[in-house]
Amino acid sequence: MENTSNSNTKSIIGFLIFLGLAAGAVALALNGKKDELPPVTQDENSTGAATTTITTTTTTGTSTAVTAFKNGTYSATGTYTSPAGKEQVNVSVVIENDIVTDATFKGLAENAISIKMQEQFAAGYRTQVIGKNISSLTLTKVSGSSLTPIGFNDALGKIKDDAQRI
Repeated sequence: MENTSNSNTKSIIGFLIFLGLAAGAVALALNGKKDELPPVTQDENSTGAATTTITTTTTTGTSTAVTAFKNGTYSATGTYTSPAGKEQVNVSVVIENDIVTDATFKGLAENAISIKMQEQFAAGYRTQVIGKNISSLTLTKVSGSSLTPIGFNDALGKIKDDAQRI
């Protein structure tokens, strides 16, 4: 009688090998067909409604880059709540092939402590933003500021919505 755990492991390994072979066959079948329509996938969101994702591929020389966001400069205002009340920040980013290549930040706080925290954030955020993929970019604490990043992330969310390829 074979051990059930060992049998399950063999089944999983067999399935993974099958997936690898299938992926290889698909890659061979698609080789050289870069000018065709982009792939479309459908998923269900949390409400059960179908959502459609289209991945756009651009070709640069011999390499192919798949991008989810349109290249360009985008700006938005983000908000957050500090102990002094509602605060705002302006954020602008330049996106090239889903990478943030430049960013500007302007704090709009009126409270003295919030102004100080926004200035601290402004002094240190760029190293955490420039050169990063925008799709996974989320800031937490920056240069001692833990609330200003919330406003930055709010603005960044609006920018992602504006720049997203549909």
